[in-house]
Amino acid sequence: MCFGCSPRNHAGLGRHTVYRLQDDGAVRADYVPPEHHGGGGRVVHGGVLTALLDEAAGFLVATLTDQGFFTVGMQVAFRGPATIGEPVTAVARLAERRRRSLAVHVEARAGTMLAARGEVDYFTVPPERYVEMTGFPDVPSAFLRMVPDDEGSGL
Repeated sequence: MCFGCSPRNHAGLGRHTVYRLQDDGAVRADYVPPEHHGGGGRVVHGGVLTALLDEAAGFLVATLTDQGFFTVGMQVAFRGPATIGEPVTAVARLAERRRRSLAVHVEARAGTMLAARGEVDYFTVPPERYVEMTGFPDVPSAFLRMVPDDEGSGL
């Protein structure tokens, strides 16, 4: 079970995050960090924030291509803390699209404070190659959990 997207993974992000496709084409992830995602005291672990950014970017890529895809690179800069139990919002926007890859700009905010930002790079492969490589029969079902935003726009 995927740590990032599976709602059946009780330790992961999937049970604590809702993804929304925005009117401008960005993906927004609303996440409330549980206690077991802590890194020290009440601060969310940086690896968990990094996984959240990767998932938001992955949901975006899923809306942009019918190909399979993999994260091949990621750069994250941490700017401030996110706190256990307090909402974190991650946003992913397309930065660049190339023939077989995509670059996505990501940021996470804890309230109004920028907690982290960066860029995620994805490589695409034909769907049959993706199935062969991963064993997934199709696009992971978690991508179907995206819901319209509060203003009624969305998928």
